[in-house]
Amino acid sequence: MVVATVIVLAGMAAADLYVRNVELRGLVTAAESAAEAVGGWGADRDRIMSDLPGAFYQTPQQRRDTERQLRRAAADATMSLTDAAAGLRDVRAALPWHRQVDHVRDRHLDHIEAWTARLRRVARDPSTLSEPTPEIAATRSASAQAFRAALPPVALYGLDDRVEAVFDEQPAAG
Repeated sequence: MVVATVIVLAGMAAADLYVRNVELRGLVTAAESAAEAVGGWGADRDRIMSDLPGAFYQTPQQRRDTERQLRRAAADATMSLTDAAAGLRDVRAALPWHRQVDHVRDRHLDHIEAWTARLRRVARDPSTLSEPTPEIAATRSASAQAFRAALPPVALYGLDDRVEAVFDEQPAAG
């Protein structure tokens, strides 16, 4: 009887661990999509800015063209982040005691919202590009901490490395 109980409990623990990994895989996949959008914005911004002569030497037309390109790139990245946020909202804890999964989702949604707000400002007025963005750094840190704390002791699907890649590749602000 004791052996059977131990086997059942071990099976339940293994099933719980598997479900937790599946839940986190969904979160990490959505976070990767968001990080890709942010990385794309950074690459576009850098490309646009590197093509410019110094501000002193820009003609009014060059400034307008640059602003138009920045607006378009910021709007495109905003749409990509909106799609990533939708995918993230779909991820829910499958088991009631996996509340940490919902916490991770909410922290990463906060981070996506900080980026989305930033990109909307740039899309409206590219001169805001030089403004500091402490909210992005703060939400990035909170999301990274939540993700790392939620990783199960046995992380499947390369979750450890994937979480690190999301936060290593993503700029803290921009």
